[in-house]
Amino acid sequence: MTQRTLIIFGSPHKDGNTAALVDALKETLSGEVVEISAWYANISPCLDCRRCWETAQCALRDDMDLAYADDYDNIVLASPVHYGTLPGKVLSLASRLQTRRGKHLSRSGAKMSEKKAALILTAGGRNDSDTALHHARCVFKMMGARGFEERSVTSMRTDDISATADEAALARAREIGRLLSDI
Repeated sequence: MTQRTLIIFGSPHKDGNTAALVDALKETLSGEVVEISAWYANISPCLDCRRCWETAQCALRDDMDLAYADDYDNIVLASPVHYGTLPGKVLSLASRLQTRRGKHLSRSGAKMSEKKAALILTAGGRNDSDTALHHARCVFKMMGARGFEERSVTSMRTDDISATADEAALARAREIGRLLSDI
């Protein structure tokens, strides 16, 4: 069976630093890859209507439906760090993961399948990413994905050296692709 990987892409720059590390990861990643852009996909923020509390399904129908599929083996969150955390568009997408919690806690007894997690972060400034790590941890928890601490790569000085020239980060991204491919 072919493995499936969901990449949540959190950068507004389709060919920027975060994309360079995602491309390196995909060089060694096997199976089907589904990407969702937090910036360009049709994804509304959570309305807090609480339908997911009762039905374990979101009332909104949009591109977020791709993230709700429970047949992924891997979840990759790839994002720049803005002002010490994930960009607002990524946090807005994350707000819709309430449905995943609803599914986990619903009366139906449905459980999420376990997935491998991987994290890619880029930043140009001071390398202050504690809040971004906290939010990434929340995203992975809601999606049933584990182990991003062992499968993460950062390029945190992109003002000085772009991720395309950060050989250590590129090599680590390729290594993570191989790690995710080991089913």
